[in-house]
Amino acid sequence: MTELETLFPQPIEIIVAGKSLSILPIKVGKLPAFIRAVAPFFAVFKQGGEVDFIVLLADHGDSVLDACAIGSGTDRAFIDDLDPAQLVNIAQLVVEVNMDFFTRRLVPVITAAARVAARTGASSSPA
Repeated sequence: MTELETLFPQPIEIIVAGKSLSILPIKVGKLPAFIRAVAPFFAVFKQGGEVDFIVLLADHGDSVLDACAIGSGTDRAFIDDLDPAQLVNIAQLVVEVNMDFFTRRLVPVITAAARVAARTGASSSPA
């Protein structure tokens, strides 16, 4: 991915169940809900390797469905009505687009901010 693509990502378009979806990195307004949705299973992706979606759905089904809805910009009812193959397609794209965002952009920024705060003695509590 080029620096320009990182700064201005192009949507990945997919047509699922007759509906066109644009998969983009999560925006700030959806970030809290997306983080809540992926928190129960985020460690699975940090481990690397292949993800067994059957086990993931068995252990964290509602969270996976919520994350897919948020990540694809659609509602949960639409996701609930998909067949399993369609869900896996959406889930793979949401993970692909957002893992890169989290690992290449968000984590380094948060880490740098934490270092600055530690050096300056700044706290996250309001003044």
